[in-house]
Order: sequence, then structure tokens, then C-alpha cells
Amino acid sequence: NDVFYEPNETSNRAFDLGLLPSGVTTVEDLLIKQPVKGQAQDRDWFKFTATSTGILTINLQAATWAGDLDLHVYRSKNGSPTALT
Repeated sequence: NDVFYEPNETSNRAFDLGLLPSGVTTVEDLLIKQPVKGQAQDRDWFKFTATSTGILTINLQAATWAGDLDLHVYRSKNGSPTALT
């Protein structure tokens, strides 16, 4: 249930997934709430620490009703999120 990860609407409240080992790690049952007119969009933040160097692959699967979802990946620089280029 997505409630387990809340509150995580900002980078400083990102849910910590902890150390992610090499191989496959799956996080299931996340929920992006449908927008309500006059309210901010649902933005969820997660953080993790990779246990090895190399290539990071993220697969995002969403229900068709979810519409356009955006995934942004950041790295931590001095404790603040910095966009990857």
C-alpha cells in the first residue's frame, strides 16, 4: 500500500529505500493519486543507495488510466538533489 511510503512529497521527505544490492529490486503498489482541481499534483520522492557502481536501469510500469507519468532521477550532492545530465 502506498500509504506506507507517505509522507514523501518533497525531496527532504523522500522515503528511504535503503541499500539496493546489485540485481533486481522491485517496489510495488505505488500510487499516483489522480489530480484534483485546485490541488497540487501528487509527487512522490524516494531515495536509495546503490551498493555497486555501474549502470542503473529503472523500469516504470503504469496503469493506462495514469496518463503521462514523469520519472526524474537525481544524485545527491552535498545532501541536495542534483539532476543527472
